[in-house]
Amino acid sequence: MVRYSIGAVGASGLGSIEVGEKDTVVSLPERTHRFLTRYVTGVELGDKMALGKIKVHLTYYDLLGTREELELVMNENDSKALKKALGK
Repeated sequence: MVRYSIGAVGASGLGSIEVGEKDTVVSLPERTHRFLTRYVTGVELGDKMALGKIKVHLTYYDLLGTREELELVMNENDSKALKKALGK
C-alpha cells in the first residue's frame, strides 16, 4: 500500500490517499471515499499552484456505478507518482 498526502480544494485541512492492490481510500476532513482501485477511470493533472502544488482531478466509479470526481491539491511529484501507481 502506498500513501500520499493531499489537500482538498475548497476545504480546510489535509487528508491522504492510500492506494492498495485492491482498494483505494481517499481520506478528507469531511468524508472518506473508499472504492476499488480498478474503478479509477482517470487521474488528470490540472493547474499549477504556489509552492510546488498542483490540482489533481481523480475520477472513479463508486460501488453503485455512479461516476464521481474529486478535485484535490497535491505536491507535484506525488501527483505524478499517484498517476503512475494507478496506471492512468
